[in-house]
Amino acid sequence: MFPKLERFKEIWAVDTEYGHRPGDWVQPRCLVARELRTRRTVHWWEDDLARFRHPPHNTEADILFLAYAANAELGVYLQLGWALPCMILDLFAEFRQITNGLTLPAGDSLLGALAYFGHTGVDVTEKETMRQLAQHEGPWSQNQRTALLAYCESDVDALERLLPSMLPRIDLPRALLRGRYQRAVAAMERRGIPVDVPLRRRLEKHWGPLQAHLIATVSPSYNYCYSYHHDQAHFQYAPFTEWVTRQGIDWPRTRTGQVSLGDETLKELSTLYPRLVEPFRQLRKSLGQMRIHNMIVGQDGRNRPSLMPFRSKTGRNQPKTSENILGASAWLRGLIQPTPGTAIFYVDWVQQEFGIAGVKSNDTRMIEAYCSQDPYMAFAIAAGAVPPEATKLSHPREREIFKICSLGVLYGLSPRGLARKIGQSLEEGYELIRQHQHTYPTFWRWLDRAVHHSFTTGRISTEFGWQLRCFRERSYPHEATNPRTIRNYPMQALGADMMRIAACYAVERGVQVCCPVHDAFLCEAPLHKLEEAVATMQQAMSDASAAVLDGFRLRSDVKVFRHPAHYADGREVATAMWDTVNAFLAHVETTAA
Repeated sequence: MFPKLERFKEIWAVDTEYGHRPGDWVQPRCLVARELRTRRTVHWWEDDLARFRHPPHNTEADILFLAYAANAELGVYLQLGWALPCMILDLFAEFRQITNGLTLPAGDSLLGALAYFGHTGVDVTEKETMRQLAQHEGPWSQNQRTALLAYCESDVDALERLLPSMLPRIDLPRALLRGRYQRAVAAMERRGIPVDVPLRRRLEKHWGPLQAHLIATVSPSYNYCYSYHHDQAHFQYAPFTEWVTRQGIDWPRTRTGQVSLGDETLKELSTLYPRLVEPFRQLRKSLGQMRIHNMIVGQDGRNRPSLMPFRSKTGRNQPKTSENILGASAWLRGLIQPTPGTAIFYVDWVQQEFGIAGVKSNDTRMIEAYCSQDPYMAFAIAAGAVPPEATKLSHPREREIFKICSLGVLYGLSPRGLARKIGQSLEEGYELIRQHQHTYPTFWRWLDRAVHHSFTTGRISTEFGWQLRCFRERSYPHEATNPRTIRNYPMQALGADMMRIAACYAVERGVQVCCPVHDAFLCEAPLHKLEEAVATMQQAMSDASAAVLDGFRLRSDVKVFRHPAHYADGREVATAMWDTVNAFLAHVETTAA
C-alpha cells in the first residue's frame, strides 16, 4: 500500500476543527487522525486536546503527516503546545501545483479536489453549517459533539480517498519541501505583526473626518476631483481628466475612454511621475481600497491575516489586501510598531528578479551588472546612454528609465507599454528594448526558448517543481496563456521558491518572522538579540538564494525600527501623509479637549 511512501513507518491523515476570532489565535474544538495503513482512528474532543501534551502520532522523520491546507492544522498544534511533524504532505499545495493554470469548475477547496478526481464529498451546505458550529463557544450538547466529530472525520475520509488518486502525480521530495514551508507559515501566522493599538483606535474614531481632511489637503492639487459629503468620499472623473490633460500625461484609458484608475496603472504612473501621481495614488488607496475597520487585529494587538500560501500562479502567497496592514496605503503601515524592549526589521533581497534572470539564463554580462551593485546604471553605461563614471546621483533620470526597462522586460513589457511608462515616443520604446537585447542577448535567447518550450510541452516549471499549465490557444474551459505570463514566470516562480526556502531556514533557525512580503520579510527581535537576529535572517536569505541559484548569493538590505519608533515606508509621499494624519489627530483631539 502506497509504495511511493514505503520509507515512512506510519502515514497519519489529520483534520481539526476550531473556533477563530479574526486576528486571534485559534481555539481547538476537535481532532480526528487516522493511520492509513492500519486505519486506527483517533477522535479527540477539546477536553481531550487540552489534556494531552503531544499529538496522537510521532513527529519524527519516519512518520508522514497528511493534511489539506496543513498550515491550519499546524496552527492548532502550535496553540496546543504540541511539537510539529517533521514530514508534511499537504494535498492542497499539491493540488494547486498539479492544476495550476487550469480552469477548475469546482475550485481548489477539498471538495473541489475530490470532484476533480471523481470522488464525492459532504454537501457544501453541510460543510458551511459545521464550520459555523465550530465557531460557537459552547457549552456543547452531545449531539453537537457527535456531529462536529463526524464532520471532522469526513475530511479525513476525503484525504484517504484523495491520496491514491494524487500520489502518482506527486514529486515527493519537492512536495515535502512545500509541506515544510507550511510549518513556517503556521509559525508566521501565529506571530503576526505588532500594531500600535491606541493609535489605531484614534484613527478609527476619527476616520470619517480624517478622510475629509485628506481630501481637503490633497484633492485641490488634482482639480478638486474628490469631495466628501454624507460621510462618504466621492470621485469625479471630469475634473481629474482636465488635470491629466493640463499636465500633458499620456494616461492610459479604459475601453469606454475614461482615464484608467486601476492600481497597476497608478503604480506605473507613480514610478514615472512620483511627485505628481503618487500623492493621488495614496489618497485613492486611503479612501477606497483600505478600510481600517477591516484590518484584523487580535486582542494582543497583532495583525494576523491568513497568508494564503500557494494561491498565486507563481506559487506566492496571496493574503487579502483589506485584512493585511502591509496591503494598506504606504502611510498607514506606520501603525506597525514594535512592542517595548523589541525592534522590528525589514529585510529584502536587492534586485532579486534581475539577479535570478542573470543567473538562470547564464548571461555573464547580466551577472556582472548585478554584481556591480547598481545593475540599472550598469545597463545604462553598457548601452552608452551615460558616461562610465555615471552614478545614481549624477544621472537619476537616465537610471530610472533604464530601471523601468530592465524590470519591464522581465514582465514581457511591449515597446508601446515601455514608451508609455517612461513618457517617451514609441520609437524610443523600441530602441530601449533593442538596446537591452543587444546588451543581454543570452538572456533573451533563454527567455525565448522558455516560451517556445512551454507552449510545445504545455507546461513550465521551476527546478523545485512549481509548474504552470500552458495553452497556446483557448481550449474549453481553459483560456489561452498570455506569453507575457510565461516570460515573467521563471523570475516570479523562482522568487517564490526562494522566499519559501528562506522562510523555512529563518523560522527553523529561531528568527521571529512576522510575515513575508513578496521579496522581503518583516521580523522582530528583543533589542539585546537584534544584531544576531538580523545576521541570521540575512544568512537565511543568502542561503536560500544559493539553493535556488546554484550557489550564487543575492544581497539583501535591512531597515531597523526600535521601540517606540513606528515602521516607515521611506517614500517621501508616505512620510508627508503620515505627518499630515498625525497633525490632524493632534489638532482634533486638542480641540475636543
